[in-house]
Amino acid sequence: MKDYSDLISPILVKEFRQGIRSKLFTFTFLLSQFVMVLIVITGLALDGMNQKDFNILFWIIVILPIMFLLPLSGINSISEEVKLKTIDLIYLTHLGSFRILLGKMLSICFQILLLLSAVLPYVIVRYYIGNVNLYEDLVFLVNAFLIATLVTSLSIFLSTVKLNPILKWILLLFILYSVIGSISVLSFGPASRSGMGFMSVGFIIYIYLFWALTITLILEFGAKLIAPEIENHSTSIRLIGIAFVLIAFSSTIFLSSKSEKEFIFATTMVIIGLISFVSCCEKMKTSPLVYLPFVRYKRSGRLLGKLLYPGWITGIIYTVFLTASFITICLSTGLMPMDIFDDLSAPIVISFISTAVYAPIVLKVFGDRIKRVITFSFLVHLISAIPFYFFSIGHGMGKSWSSTAAQVCAFFPNSYFLCNLTPFNKINTVFQIVGFAVSLGFIAFFLKDIIFSYYKMKAIEFKAIQILKEKNAQSLNEVS
Repeated sequence: MKDYSDLISPILVKEFRQGIRSKLFTFTFLLSQFVMVLIVITGLALDGMNQKDFNILFWIIVILPIMFLLPLSGINSISEEVKLKTIDLIYLTHLGSFRILLGKMLSICFQILLLLSAVLPYVIVRYYIGNVNLYEDLVFLVNAFLIATLVTSLSIFLSTVKLNPILKWILLLFILYSVIGSISVLSFGPASRSGMGFMSVGFIIYIYLFWALTITLILEFGAKLIAPEIENHSTSIRLIGIAFVLIAFSSTIFLSSKSEKEFIFATTMVIIGLISFVSCCEKMKTSPLVYLPFVRYKRSGRLLGKLLYPGWITGIIYTVFLTASFITICLSTGLMPMDIFDDLSAPIVISFISTAVYAPIVLKVFGDRIKRVITFSFLVHLISAIPFYFFSIGHGMGKSWSSTAAQVCAFFPNSYFLCNLTPFNKINTVFQIVGFAVSLGFIAFFLKDIIFSYYKMKAIEFKAIQILKEKNAQSLNEVS
């Protein structure tokens, strides 16, 4: 009989063995057991208001290690491998980057499950003490574990990001803030204590599917940062985006509540925006081997590749396809009102398109000198929106210099688009003429570059087809 370690990921086995022997897990486990025993014994002598205080203290002790200490222990998991120069040894196991991150995440999740299993007897003891709804407590524990896995995946992702330690801690604090906000909705279900009321079955299914896809997406983003050039994670990320749209559509069939539909619309739009931004900022992979999985399926595979090939040119096509598909679904299912397009105008459409192609154009200008493409693209968009920030402040305070700031906005696609969403776009003709001309200039430059890049992509695709033909011919010769 094979050892269990031969049947599962070697990364999971290694990390789990090291994790349960670590000082952090041992200290957390023993301390939680000691405090639990102390709290339960104390709770036996309490009732009334003191019993409520006892419940609050009990759940604080449960949540602290499960949702904070253990999940955030993975924030240096990959950076430590790089620092100790052991990351290359991990790649010798022939595991992909995604499986490496998945193994590290699962090892922490199993440690959390061990801690939860040790806490479960005390939860049941509280039921026999009285004044406790066992079903709600179990739902709370399940959802606490789900949120803990989400925090774990985020900490694993942060371990792949090459950031200044101060910035990393800022992101860490943001994660902790998000977790604290999530605690209020831990008990969603038929007997929700979160104040959100009764939830439909379709919405609960959407929440769980959203959780699974979000974790997968976060790990794919992390794998993309540490993967060698030959690995293609762009396709997986884009397929996850399509999956988000599909579950949003499937869930709305069973929904009737307006608040639930608004929640699905908002979360799906955020995911679509994030994936589209990353897709439009990708550099084109020049290795024909990345294209091989697509050209195997001949014409249909090459057609699908126009959406899923790595690179900003297919990222633009993918963004248009995904956005159009989601808007169509929203209009047909009632997620979006039909009168939302009443205020659309040519400047708004043109400025939106120029905003979408702005980052790829800047990346093309700077070329290979940019190492952190996504970070650079984000900063480009952020800096381009500064004129609108000053305009909005000045306009709100009634300052005369707000008009000058608005004129500057016309030269930046992001600011021009945002200004078009305000009443200012209807009272200043010079702003509209300049902004419209600049936006058309960006689009024209983009169209010129997209033709060149498209033929470059076709050339790489042709090389992949030739490699596939040579492999097929070689296989036939070996058979004969």
